[in-house]
Amino acid sequence: MSTYVPPRMALILAVERTAVIVRYVGASILLLLLVIGHLGEDASGALIMAGLGVAHNLFAHAVFWTGRHAHFMGPFNFCLYLGEISLVTFLGGAGTGAAFTLYLLFIIGYSVHAREFYRIAGTAALCCGLYAGIMVLQWRLHGLSLPPGAVMLPPVFLIMSCGWLMGVISDRFRITEEEHLARAQEIASSEATLRTILDSAGDPILVFDQHELITEANDRACALLQLSREELLGSRVRGFIFDDGTLPVKFATLRNKGEYKGEQLLIDAEGNEHTTRVVIRSFMKEQQRYYVLVGRDITEERRLQETGRETKARLEQLNRELEQVSNIKTEFLATLSKRLRSPLAVILGYTDMLLEGELGDLTPEQHRAIQTCRRNVHRVLRLLDEALELGQRHTPAAKHAPTGEEP
Repeated sequence: MSTYVPPRMALILAVERTAVIVRYVGASILLLLLVIGHLGEDASGALIMAGLGVAHNLFAHAVFWTGRHAHFMGPFNFCLYLGEISLVTFLGGAGTGAAFTLYLLFIIGYSVHAREFYRIAGTAALCCGLYAGIMVLQWRLHGLSLPPGAVMLPPVFLIMSCGWLMGVISDRFRITEEEHLARAQEIASSEATLRTILDSAGDPILVFDQHELITEANDRACALLQLSREELLGSRVRGFIFDDGTLPVKFATLRNKGEYKGEQLLIDAEGNEHTTRVVIRSFMKEQQRYYVLVGRDITEERRLQETGRETKARLEQLNRELEQVSNIKTEFLATLSKRLRSPLAVILGYTDMLLEGELGDLTPEQHRAIQTCRRNVHRVLRLLDEALELGQRHTPAAKHAPTGEEP
């Protein structure tokens, strides 16, 4: 599994790897010159230089092996570089050659490790001090062709100027890097906030570019289309919209007006259709046009509406059947009442005649029996009237029976 390395540390590692190769090449050249006897009196110095270079490489290999790359920015590595440069400058003749340029290269390389002005300026001052000490030492040992001041001042001036210039440049780089890092953190925070807002939205949201490629999707959209966010990104949004032949016209209208509203059939990964009310609007980001699609799945709503229409039709049919039954019942009661009233009226007339003695005298028992028959006839007539009244009372209610709507 690869480990993320910050850009600055990646540059430092690249410099250190290059330095390892340079030290190996330099040590090999010195050993080769020593073997062929070309160094003469400088053999001991060459051995010291080669040994110091190999020791520095061993330290670099240990840092690379353990992964503790921060040691490259530590004081030990700093002292190793200064020791190597000072030794090369001393053995190469500080007063006669251009060995001081190694200090310039060191300051330039150190600016990669340190981005603060005061550290680079301090390093330049230290390099000037070391170079001046080497010059004085050589003057004491071998003498100089020119006065020490004339030999020492130009290189010291160049070293200090290089330190000041690299300090200013590195400080500016540091400020710029911090600004970019802060900006990157703001962008990351904004994207995290936007991601939270998108995922907390109750409706599916898709963002696609002018090429109809999906660039963003929230959790609701992933659930609706039954795909993960990684699978959705880069897919064409047209592939999830049912094309009834008018889709190219709708997309052309969207590009011209920058907005579209309507109902569309969205098709998920398993081929299921979802009736969705969509709103699409365009916006600009980094000089490019993007579109955000906000949808609302109304499949269940449409299903409930269809079920409601079917239920209403069924209720209307039942209402008509109920009205027919009510009418039949009312007609039956009216007919029954009409048919029964005639014989009951005859029975009631004869009982009245018997009670009034028009057909002869009655014994007390017969009189009581006839009265009982008369009361029951009147009772039957009342029951017929009540049944007929009840049927007529419920007939209008049948006409206003429920039809699926509230009264």
